[in-house]
Amino acid sequence: MEIKDIQLCGLGNGLVDIQLQVSNEEFLQLQVIKGEMRLVDSTKHNEILQFLGNRQLNKCSGGSAANTIIAFSQMGGSAAYKTTLGNDANGRFYAGEFNDLNIALQAKMLDDEQTGICLILITPDSERTMLTSLAATAKYSKEHIDKGLIARSEWLYLEGYRFSNSEGTEAVDYAIDIAKRHNTHIALTFSDVFIVNAFRENLKKTIDNADLIFCNEQEAIAYTGASNSEEAFDILSEKVPNIVVTLGKNGSIIK
Repeated sequence: MEIKDIQLCGLGNGLVDIQLQVSNEEFLQLQVIKGEMRLVDSTKHNEILQFLGNRQLNKCSGGSAANTIIAFSQMGGSAAYKTTLGNDANGRFYAGEFNDLNIALQAKMLDDEQTGICLILITPDSERTMLTSLAATAKYSKEHIDKGLIARSEWLYLEGYRFSNSEGTEAVDYAIDIAKRHNTHIALTFSDVFIVNAFRENLKKTIDNADLIFCNEQEAIAYTGASNSEEAFDILSEKVPNIVVTLGKNGSIIK
């Protein structure tokens, strides 16, 4: 019988979050849409940082699935994470934070790529606008997966963002196959309505293998075609044993 000494292993993006407070006047000059999450390149990041000049910023390890793994660890869980980073200062910062949190990090550091960055602009109304350059984390593929951490884990946690390219999708499929062979339960977060609409078939294939899914009400409605969150929850309940549909300020529906 295999030893399951890790409770939760995540597979997702490895991004360094850089948070900056900006005024409404500055935000208007940047010509971005408030509250959006947009993929950009490093050139756009550099233009914004140069425009904003030297100011206090907060830097921390991030990525959707990574945030879940970090929170789980901080609440006392034993955790692991799989991603790709650049072989640069941000990559070493990211790995150092995971080491400090006692999370087993399996992350190939790519010599020819920068670590992914999510530039988060925070306006006085506390709204967050996220401009993300995936960089190295977009290169995550099947070849970066070692079955060891998955085999040792009780749960494998997957994020829908991995479906945004063919290499990420192939990596998810391979990870699921390993999990199935080693009696590791599978959890999935839909990540975004964009993922639901653009990569529905990839999402469906993973849902069919999942033991637990997380989505918000907009994602649930988009996937099922239901008219409201309760109807969407009922449809999903017939497909997956365990479900969480979040409803913003109205809480969650949980099976």
